[in-house]
Amino acid sequence: MSKGLAFDVPGSHAGAVARRRRNTVLEAIERFRRLDRELTVTSLLAFLYICENEGLSVSDVADLCGLGRTTASRACRALGEPAYGLSLPPSLGLVTFHENPHDGRGKLLFLTERGRVLEAEIDAAIARAVPIAAGETRAAGPIPAQVSA
Repeated sequence: MSKGLAFDVPGSHAGAVARRRRNTVLEAIERFRRLDRELTVTSLLAFLYICENEGLSVSDVADLCGLGRTTASRACRALGEPAYGLSLPPSLGLVTFHENPHDGRGKLLFLTERGRVLEAEIDAAIARAVPIAAGETRAAGPIPAQVSA
């Protein structure tokens, strides 16, 4: 058996903990996808890093997510407010861009009120961390009993 790894053994405490963690991640993803079904994992990663580190630059997001600057820029601009001239569809209004006082061309990313609401919903899901049973209904819709490969 590997050191420190929890295996998903039916009825085991370690298995239940692992399921709660996976379900919490799934719930966070579904809350994010409710905003727009076409959102990418890249946009979700960017949003989560901005939640944890407000005031990041797009370059910081690129480095944290392991992305190229162009990809990170597109992801952040999709999270931006629709009124911001450089936002890209779906322009979710989750982050706002502020001038970087140390780099005249760069922008710093901060959560909008809408972004803070989503952050709070995700934080609440993490705090609850309860298992979701197959077929159970969530706000985003029913959970499939089985996912086909």
